[in-house]
Amino acid sequence: MNKNAIFLGLVTFFALIAALFLGMFVAQGKFRDLGLIIVVVGLFSMCLFLRGNIWMIIPLCSGITGTIGFLPGNITISEIATLVAF
Repeated sequence: MNKNAIFLGLVTFFALIAALFLGMFVAQGKFRDLGLIIVVVGLFSMCLFLRGNIWMIIPLCSGITGTIGFLPGNITISEIATLVAF
């Protein structure tokens, strides 16, 4: 079987599953969970997109201020980006 057809089938399957879960989150009013999923998928896809140039995350995120409340020690978003790059 063609590798592209298998890949397309897998992507379509996971997209349908993701659409069902995201639709359930919207219907139940869980917008915080929905936002968290969107951010995690965005960061993961950014890491996959950059691959060998992962160090580019550091200057891209250096201007982002704020902290993430659930992590101990009030670690900033730019510090998390530095940790992801290394």
